[in-house]
Amino acid sequence: MDLMDKELKDQLARDPFKRHGFDDRLRRQIEERLDEPVRKRRDVFRLGWRSSGIALAAMLLVLAAVWAWKGPDIRPLAGDGEESLLVTASGEQTEPAPLEAGEAVASALLVGLRNEESGGNGSSYRTVLIAPDRGKLAVVAEGGGILMPYKQDFWKIEPVKTRSGGSLRLIAYNAENGSAPKSAQSLSAERSSVNEKLLYVGNQYVSLAQLRGSEDGSAVREYRFVKTVEQLAADSLRPDSDPAAESHVAFEELFADRKVGKGADALRQAQTEQWSIVRQPGQWVGVKFAGSTSLKPVDAASAEPVGTELPETVVKSDRLAVSWEDILRLEPAAEDAFTSPNGDLLAVVLQNAIDIYPYKQKDAAQQKLTLELAPAESVIMVQWAASESYVESWKERVSAILEGS
Repeated sequence: MDLMDKELKDQLARDPFKRHGFDDRLRRQIEERLDEPVRKRRDVFRLGWRSSGIALAAMLLVLAAVWAWKGPDIRPLAGDGEESLLVTASGEQTEPAPLEAGEAVASALLVGLRNEESGGNGSSYRTVLIAPDRGKLAVVAEGGGILMPYKQDFWKIEPVKTRSGGSLRLIAYNAENGSAPKSAQSLSAERSSVNEKLLYVGNQYVSLAQLRGSEDGSAVREYRFVKTVEQLAADSLRPDSDPAAESHVAFEELFADRKVGKGADALRQAQTEQWSIVRQPGQWVGVKFAGSTSLKPVDAASAEPVGTELPETVVKSDRLAVSWEDILRLEPAAEDAFTSPNGDLLAVVLQNAIDIYPYKQKDAAQQKLTLELAPAESVIMVQWAASESYVESWKERVSAILEGS
């Protein structure tokens, strides 16, 4: 072994230095210095990671809030005020909903109209169904005659000329379970002409005026009857019936099942045989005439209110859900108005038109539907379907009947 190696080995075998050597204190100081910069770098890294994470989370929250506020990405393809398609985030194109936000329209209007201008051939009639269709109000069906809902079916009322051509009689029949009877058309020549005209149709009753010419043609006598639709159907089968034998409903019979006071009892005893249901602005009213307690001709010019409100068995949903002040603000030229039972449709009658509004929509004035009227056309029937299921049923059934007639 080399001497130098031997000395080095002997030194290493000795105890550590006693003073200022590599003792435990120095070792700890060195280790602390070595660890210190590493800890600082680690803390800085942790702080940076946390700050970046917070910033990223905040950014995501802002983007989510903006998306929720704007909703899905729906952008108009045309400028403001133009009818356009809408494109969704998926790229699917859809038509815009014409009705503004608000309660959806759940009603349909079946209106019956009488036209006095028919070339001297008596009155003519038409029925129009107005209902929501693909998001907006539309005329869904239209046809001649009066189509009325009665019980579970629709009945048709229409004028028919007799074989002699001297009379225009009204016939009624179940339009879904039968066809128009031919008996009225094949009646033999009457002793006098009879011209019947509808004044009101609703629920189960019809009001009509009956003009009868004398046998010698020197005078015309007028009668006013209210009948059930079934009575009208039965009477149309009888040739040239005597007015005294006409089926009809006396006004007091409407209240036969009511407990009434003495005044009403006295009225009941009077038996108002001839009376009419006519329209006044905002409501249907009953009127009587001089001679109403008999079955003799009446003077139509002597009409006066019966003084008792018509029951719901005669007229349903006959109360306006909108004040006249609001109606006149909307339509200053309004002559009459009707509202659906749930108030979602308002029909305003003008001189030559009916404006129908989805009244509960925010933009109802811009969503109205206008039904044009002939100069001598007037409303004689207003019937409502007041639920979504009935609306869809009416659309299908009324269309089938009117389009097939």
